Amino acid sequence: MEAQLELGKKIFFLYPTPVLSEVAEALTKNEFEVYFVNDHKKLRRLLASYENSILYINIDKILEGMHWESYVQEILCDSNCRDVGVGVMTLNDINPDSREKYVMKMQVPCGYVD
Repeated sequence: MEAQLELGKKIFFLYPTPVLSEVAEALTKNEFEVYFVNDHKKLRRLLASYENSILYINIDKILEGMHWESYVQEILCDSNCRDVGVGVMTLNDINPDSREKYVMKMQVPCGYVD
């Protein structure tokens, strides 16, 4: 897997907000590979192929029948994704308990960005 590290660390943004284009540009200038993904099901399969990648999930995206807590927990518990760093992001942090839920209870390794 060292060859993967030589190419740059992969960062996936699931359901990214438009403001992330500036962040992506800065990350690519620092030799990160940045991917915007708009399909959480396909992303799950993809993550298993990219150890040591980072995933930030935009929990502001509302999907019918989707509960982000369950999705995050599934990734954290998936042995195929054990080396994927997971973080959560939101621009609408209206629930003050949300940060505690993801950081303290679920222990997402890449934090909570609001």
